[in-house]
Amino acid sequence: MYRTRPTTRRALAGALLGTALLLSACSADDDVAAGEDTAALGDVAGADVPEECTAAFPLTVTGDADIADVESVPADFPPPPDGATLCETGGTADGGQEYANYASGLGAEEVLAHYESAAPGAERTETGLGEPAVSGTAGGVFWQVEPVDGGFRLVFAAA
Repeated sequence: MYRTRPTTRRALAGALLGTALLLSACSADDDVAAGEDTAALGDVAGADVPEECTAAFPLTVTGDADIADVESVPADFPPPPDGATLCETGGTADGGQEYANYASGLGAEEVLAHYESAAPGAERTETGLGEPAVSGTAGGVFWQVEPVDGGFRLVFAAA
């Protein structure tokens, strides 16, 4: 087995990353010009991503999110506020954390107040970046609501 030195591996990884970045700048679709509405990004990927989702979560690439895919949602967890649109769901590779991203016309305070009053064991907290949040523990699951511009993120992890 041939072994490479760490420096060689880093140089190769850097070259591959640089090539990937250069190629990603090339576009086969001239209809998506700089400055156009980001809603077109979902169309380029071939997905039907709702427009409100691309505004709040510009990297959303699929329009078929389903909250049932988030297995760690506690049974008694409240539904999202009226008018919220589920944009995407996912989780970490090790399955230790799952999330659901919602677009919403509500402000951060309204979203936090909704979950603070409706979710089990809710309390005002801050994210790791010092942003306001509401979190709690229910059914052995830690959950947190994190407002973002144009929506909010629900995060679930084993307590």
